[in-house]
Amino acid sequence: MRRITNFIASLGAFALFALPVKGDLERVSLADVPANVIASLKAKFPNAKLVSAVRGVENGETQYEIRIIARIEQLEEGPPRLLRRRARATNITYKDQEIEVGLKTDGSIYEMEKTIDARELPPRVAATLSEKYSDAAVQKVEEVTKKDKLAHYEIKLMSREKKPVEVEIAPNGKVLKEEEQKRR
Repeated sequence: MRRITNFIASLGAFALFALPVKGDLERVSLADVPANVIASLKAKFPNAKLVSAVRGVENGETQYEIRIIARIEQLEEGPPRLLRRRARATNITYKDQEIEVGLKTDGSIYEMEKTIDARELPPRVAATLSEKYSDAAVQKVEEVTKKDKLAHYEIKLMSREKKPVEVEIAPNGKVLKEEEQKRR
């Protein structure tokens, strides 16, 4: 009886961990990500800190999503300084930016999700957000780029009823998708 129980437990563990289900993501060590994928990421973001990685299969193709922290330069016009030509000075500040980068096994980047402040949303997107979701609290805003082109903004909200909602809004302000999220 004990052998049968152990055998069944082994089969269950095999089914849970050894066979990735299509579309599911599994957390992997950065050391388990192929070298060419890491090299491609470092070429695009040379000073980024690699934080974590997940692997998934979509349409039969293995893909990786790697979370990084990139230091982004911001230019801000500052007060006049005493310079020879009395030019207006430009201050350079740095901001750590959280970015999720989606890569294929060949190292090509298919998607980037950059966390931004809600105040950075373009006017049309901000207007749609305030018109249709004025009762909801903004939890997180991501700028989604696909194939080096801005695709949409992904906004995570908490409704008045305390239900998490995710909304995708195009740069022109059109709502592309709205779905209630499951609580974790």
